[in-house]
Amino acid sequence: MLELLEGVEEPELRWLAEYLEGLLGSFLSEDVEDEADAVPCVAVRVVDVRDHPSADGLKVTVVDAGEFGKRTVVTNLEDVSEGDVMALALLPPREFSGVVSEGMFCGDPGDVEPGSRVEPPERGEVRSVVMEWLSGKIR
Repeated sequence: MLELLEGVEEPELRWLAEYLEGLLGSFLSEDVEDEADAVPCVAVRVVDVRDHPSADGLKVTVVDAGEFGKRTVVTNLEDVSEGDVMALALLPPREFSGVVSEGMFCGDPGDVEPGSRVEPPERGEVRSVVMEWLSGKIR
């Protein structure tokens, strides 16, 4: 298994550990329907928003995900602002024009504290990103 992690950067290791923990928890509780069910989705507070340095129409945000720490998220949401509380799927790190994004905003988490696990409104896009990442890492 260690050879699978060769050449994997730190954000990828963090995501992989969280994914495996979620997958194990889902299997133990028998709630897993597919691989996307193991992806943590948490409430986050946006603490910084800037225009992407090299991609029009994208913003680079920093979010506080409570116990999951601070994350960088690249988004195309135009109305994201500091202080917003949003749901975030903690996805595999992915580079967007030179900036690594560690998740995808996926709606309003309701009235919860940052770091609280929430149910994402739509799993389809989450599943496609996870499966693309896994297929490139596991041969």
